[in-house]
Amino acid sequence: MDFIAEAPLDFASQELNDLRDAWQAVSPASESLQAMRATLFKGLAPTKIRKQLEDITDSLKSLPGKVRSYAAYEFLVDVIAKCTSSQPVLRDICTEALKDRHWKLLLKALGGPLSFGQLTLGELWDSNLLSHRKYINELLSTAQGELALEQFLRDLREYWHGCELTLITREGTRLIGGWDVLFSKLEDNLNSLGSLKQSPYYRNVQEFQEDTVIWEGKLTTLRSIFDVWVEVQRKWVYLRGIFKNPDIKAQLPSQHSKFKSVDNEFLALMKRVSAKPAALDLLQLENLTRQLERQDATMTVIQKTLGEYLEKQRQIFPRFYFVNNDDLVEIIGNGNEPLKIMAHLPKMFSAISSVNVESVGGGAGPEGSGPSSAITTTGVGMCSREGEVVTLTNPVNLNVGVKEWLGKLEGEMATTLACLLQESVTSMPSAEAGLLDWVRKFPAQVGVLTRGFAIYILCSICTPHIQALYAHPISLDRSHGVFVDCLVGRYSLQSSCVVRRYRASLRVQLLRSQHSWRLQR
Repeated sequence: MDFIAEAPLDFASQELNDLRDAWQAVSPASESLQAMRATLFKGLAPTKIRKQLEDITDSLKSLPGKVRSYAAYEFLVDVIAKCTSSQPVLRDICTEALKDRHWKLLLKALGGPLSFGQLTLGELWDSNLLSHRKYINELLSTAQGELALEQFLRDLREYWHGCELTLITREGTRLIGGWDVLFSKLEDNLNSLGSLKQSPYYRNVQEFQEDTVIWEGKLTTLRSIFDVWVEVQRKWVYLRGIFKNPDIKAQLPSQHSKFKSVDNEFLALMKRVSAKPAALDLLQLENLTRQLERQDATMTVIQKTLGEYLEKQRQIFPRFYFVNNDDLVEIIGNGNEPLKIMAHLPKMFSAISSVNVESVGGGAGPEGSGPSSAITTTGVGMCSREGEVVTLTNPVNLNVGVKEWLGKLEGEMATTLACLLQESVTSMPSAEAGLLDWVRKFPAQVGVLTRGFAIYILCSICTPHIQALYAHPISLDRSHGVFVDCLVGRYSLQSSCVVRRYRASLRVQLLRSQHSWRLQR
């Protein structure tokens, strides 16, 4: 008390000096904090805010202990601590999911400015974010759900605005390809738009509803166009290949005229698409769906007429029922080129692989006069898959209509086999000598039909073996082997593909004969 009484002004002066030093020490940190508070929140990064707060805190911690004992220091530390505690909420709301419409709701709840563009960091700190965290989380959940819808619509828009039709070249014409991918994408997008309308966030934004309706309409229209287009293109490719054949044109002149009209329209359409292959550009083509439907209906009528024409050809020559429409069109179209029809003979005649053909005539006449006579093509023999050849009794003229010479070939097959059967019966040798020559002379079918051949083998050659079998009972399977081994060993016929058919037939005949003899005994 004596010291204070003696120097009161000196003590007060010292306290004021210390207080001034303390304020001067914390002043930079306070100014930095105030600068942060005045910063507009829009565009700020949470990491940057946290880094600045940490820097201010570090600068305060570096102050002397004497300064840290003043209330100014403690107040500033408390303010920074509160700002730091709200950092997790600031990090959450610094997301692109929050749009202006969400910020209006949030600022209204916080009591801040109505404009997000005018919002400062200090106003957010002063709004006590932690006390509104539940509401903020609910708003963030809604914003993220709406962001997912917005992203889907953005991706949908970007895909279809950049989508171009896949074009392939076929016989010089550009056609649409990749139908599977196209239809799959349309189906997926339409299903997704339907699911989007069931989302709880769909009704929140008018823009979502408008975009969904627009794109649903566009994609539905595209799908209806492609549904018809794929059928039109398929039928056009099929009929174009058919009407390239001059014979079909001559047989169906009115249908060819109709197809020519469709062909011109379709080629013009494909030319436009090739110039602008963007899928959405199809929506700008006027009456495209109606045009495609008309083409589809016309080609359906043409196909029906073509089917009726082919049915008449099958009624004229029933073996045409064994070939499909494409093969039948090729057969009719190549009626004047028999060699091209040979590939289809096995489908109409199961035992024939081809017909041996001979060409006569076509020699050169006097110089400059051209050929002296037309080439005459005749079928002289039938060939099987096994290589067996049967010469026709009467050659078939192949220069006539295809139905005519196929019918004559069918009749001549029966006539030739009948003559060969008669000849085989009358020329069958009565002794073992000459049997092999007889077998080789006739087709396997004729030999099998000649029952006398099997009876001759059984009665004249195999009698000793049959007696031995009954003297010593063995199994039926072994009996077959004995008979066949006897035949093969006696005539050495293993290498002949024709005799293999004899052996199979003889097994059946021997089985039946042996069974009959057992019953008689």
